[in-house]
Amino acid sequence: MSNESERIIQIIPAPKDLYNKEFLDEENEWVYSPIVCIALTSWNNIRFCDTDDLGYISDFGQGQIVKYDSSLDIYKQLSDYEEANND
Repeated sequence: MSNESERIIQIIPAPKDLYNKEFLDEENEWVYSPIVCIALTSWNNIRFCDTDDLGYISDFGQGQIVKYDSSLDIYKQLSDYEEANND
């Protein structure tokens, strides 16, 4: 087994309208940050990377991946779309 540290080996653009939904205790509110890319690591893990209002890009460990539905002006869980397509 290798002691190689995990590193990013490939990056692709994220699909349109994906966001990281995270609850900030100190603000007592939900915050949505755009997911800009998806990274594959050397350990075959997938990392979603979001950006803040200053343009810094980082992968996030906590939060939920949601999709913005502009027709309803709401954020939906991805599983909501899967259920709708299975009906």
